[in-house]
Amino acid sequence: MRIIRKRPSISRGFRPKGFAPTHRWGKSKGKSIFSDAIDYPIAVLTQDEMEYNSREMMAFCKRHGFDIAPHGKTNMSPSLVDMQLVDGVWGISATSNWQMRTFYSMGVPRVILTNEVVNPTIIKWISKTLNRDKNFDLLMYVDSIAGVQLLNDVLAPLKPSRPLTVLIEMGIKGGRAGARSKETALDVAKAVAASDHLVLRGISGFEGVALPPEGKTVLDGVDAFLDLIIDTLHAIDAQGSFAKTPEIVLTAGGSNYFDRVIAKFAPVTLSKPVRKVLRSGCYLTHDDGFGSPDARVKDPSVDLPHFHSAIDLWGEVLSIPEPTRAIVGLGKRDASFDVSMPVPKLIRRKGQSGFEPATGMSTHTMNDQHLYLNLAEGTSVAPGDLISFGIAHPCTTFDKWRNMVVVDKDYTIIDIIETYF
Repeated sequence: MRIIRKRPSISRGFRPKGFAPTHRWGKSKGKSIFSDAIDYPIAVLTQDEMEYNSREMMAFCKRHGFDIAPHGKTNMSPSLVDMQLVDGVWGISATSNWQMRTFYSMGVPRVILTNEVVNPTIIKWISKTLNRDKNFDLLMYVDSIAGVQLLNDVLAPLKPSRPLTVLIEMGIKGGRAGARSKETALDVAKAVAASDHLVLRGISGFEGVALPPEGKTVLDGVDAFLDLIIDTLHAIDAQGSFAKTPEIVLTAGGSNYFDRVIAKFAPVTLSKPVRKVLRSGCYLTHDDGFGSPDARVKDPSVDLPHFHSAIDLWGEVLSIPEPTRAIVGLGKRDASFDVSMPVPKLIRRKGQSGFEPATGMSTHTMNDQHLYLNLAEGTSVAPGDLISFGIAHPCTTFDKWRNMVVVDKDYTIIDIIETYF
């Protein structure tokens, strides 16, 4: 086996994915994505559409008396997280210890860690950080008496000056973590209330994995789970387990069913003020799939935000090996495929400056670096043509790019963001 003793240099003309080796990528601002600064495929974010989506979501939440702590794992980008903070989000949600610490390093003042923390090293880090930084607010999950005891065992020798604030996580049978019943949650709440090192601050759940009851719809399953959260919350409040917190946090809401969360949670009142928090993360860039209620709810009288897709990928036609098949230089290493295949949107033919709708085209499948494009009879493309694709899941597209360009309506690069996955 060959052992590399010295790390090889990658400075000889190296550019991040999407940037041409003949151009100083850091000087790409002001260039078109169709200029010699770009090497395809490239991921493109549209500034105007992101700003529109952010305004839509913040206004929607305000109308209904909700806050939002969007999942930062969608983009893991300091620039985009900062945009959300400036626009007034209540906090940023994380799903792993590492994400939480990354957001803290970005300067995020409040994080909801939507997982149980069982690693003693991380528990100690959290406690020491909270003691040192009085301006950092962290909410984390518990779902069992054993989990509460684990936290107590690690914290007791530290004698922390600030307690850890926790939310009871409710879960779904056959799903992820979380208490499966009201009775279990009540016992966990009592254990937290009895702790010298923990404060029970509220309750949480994720309705996106709800299953339909037998003979019913997915929405019935979502509503039933949200009802369980509300019923459990009232019971915990009645037993006095929120005595140590000035307000009670009630949070749920992924990107698909936050309309049902609004409908169910809005009427909730308790013995103390209730802060109702959505955690939807995909709204900023949206998608060309089904990633929000406006793709599902067709009743115009229902108050919903209506988002615009703000993320596309551009790839080159490499080959037309068959009359009804073209191969595009874009694959699973570049675009999400866990929900559905990328959607052809526009074509810019080689040597031309205009755009045409990508009609008569659909994605059949993808390999690591190749997309198999179906061509309807009479549809023509040529090697070197550029095609833009919409995606159906921003989360698993962002994590394939270390840099993404932000463009204006004319596809001029106005910023280059970094991601930290």
